[in-house]
Amino acid sequence: MAIGGPKGRSQASAEYESQEARLKEWFQAGVTAARAGRLQQARSHLRRVTAHDPQNEEAWLWLASVADDPQETLVCLAQALTINPRNEHAKAAIRWARAKLVEESRASSFYPTDGVASPTVATPPSSPVPGQAASASKWMSFRRAVGLLIATLLLGLVGLVLFTTVGAEAWRVASAAPTPTMNPTAMPLSTATLTPAELIAGLRPELDQAWQAGDWQRALEILEQIQAADPAHEGLQQGLFTAHLLRGLELVEANQLEEAIVHFERALAIRPGDPTAQSQRQAALGYLAGMKSYRQADWDRAVEELTAVYNMDPNYKEVSAWLYSAHLNRGLAMQGHGQLAAAQGEYQRALEVMSDGEDARIKLAEVTFLLTPPTPTPRPIPNKRIEVDISEQHFYAYEGDALVYSFVCSTGEPGRDTAPGRYQVLDKIPMAYASTWNLKMPYWLGIYWAGTLENGIHALPILSSGQKLWDGYLGQRVSYGCIILSTEAARTIYDWAEVGTPVIIRR
Repeated sequence: MAIGGPKGRSQASAEYESQEARLKEWFQAGVTAARAGRLQQARSHLRRVTAHDPQNEEAWLWLASVADDPQETLVCLAQALTINPRNEHAKAAIRWARAKLVEESRASSFYPTDGVASPTVATPPSSPVPGQAASASKWMSFRRAVGLLIATLLLGLVGLVLFTTVGAEAWRVASAAPTPTMNPTAMPLSTATLTPAELIAGLRPELDQAWQAGDWQRALEILEQIQAADPAHEGLQQGLFTAHLLRGLELVEANQLEEAIVHFERALAIRPGDPTAQSQRQAALGYLAGMKSYRQADWDRAVEELTAVYNMDPNYKEVSAWLYSAHLNRGLAMQGHGQLAAAQGEYQRALEVMSDGEDARIKLAEVTFLLTPPTPTPRPIPNKRIEVDISEQHFYAYEGDALVYSFVCSTGEPGRDTAPGRYQVLDKIPMAYASTWNLKMPYWLGIYWAGTLENGIHALPILSSGQKLWDGYLGQRVSYGCIILSTEAARTIYDWAEVGTPVIIRR
């Protein structure tokens, strides 16, 4: 069977459109069922969508809102976060949900009023009765909150889920211990006179405060105290996993990737194979490796390592900008060795990563021009000529015997002298790029080759900072071998001269 023919393309297109239609149908059916309260039916449809289209952020969020247990909700939210970690509307909404869930938790067994003293909270008349009914009510409230929000692990919703579902009963039991008798000679709560349950109950308000504030480092410190008191405490491992994961994500945002990796590895030690912790660890390791290779100018390894991170998440840190630059620099190295076709490919790949990359566009145009075969029709030399006098540092343009333009110029500095001789304009590039010195050269007219480098006539070169090099030094020998004109003069000559125009350089 022929591959890629008209029939093959048509058939593939039809299959793709059919698959897209099915995904849309399943998604709409899932959303409709969710809005109607048919949760099992909604889960069935939405799971089919995410199985066939794992990058569908909206499907993951809807599935999180109808999940039948907290663990599935966490997985769905983690997937949505991986796809799109930046959503300001979601961040605002999540703050509302956090406050609402804490309020609901305090109204039920999350903050019992008996046993060890805990913060005093007024119980509204409609508060659920502590116990199983309250737990179910809180889970339903959480599900409704998730349905209203575009959730994100970075803001601590996972922690609230933990302490309003998985760990609620454990905290209730721990908090039911008798209140210690306090007197002037009583030992502090941190001494060994307290039972593990009493110690944990005393730590709980501070832990909740740290969790609500998103202070994951402090939350981990408290959880480690709880672990020392009761390593088997119910909900502890879930809490440690979540806090390590969120602390790691926080450190990634703060550009502390080495420390973030430590937390991701500790999370994986608790829950091996967790997709979010695993992918975040791989991304951080790959990013660090790519940046190390970049700093060493090992462009092959930098491209390989940064591409792996980019394929995982193109929005991860500044991976797009660094991968673009790595492709660009690899292209420049290839071009410097005369590998023009390979360089052309690198510039194209750089633009695939960052379509508005000006430097890559300039270089791509340059090598494409150099790779384009010359026209077989002989080009007549026009009745124009350019003369450059090195001793005078002056540029003259003639039409026949008539002088039409006269400009001050600058030629090569001693040791990098502009070569006297008879040449002609070889090529014209609106904005050339000098990879050797990282300079942009407006209104380029190439005139002769000096080894692997082409010398020419152009405007004052532009540094990467945007500053014009040698501005104010025209009339002096300052260039690296080219003939430098003011920007206005170079633009005039660029428009006037044609490829083939004779160029005479004399001492």
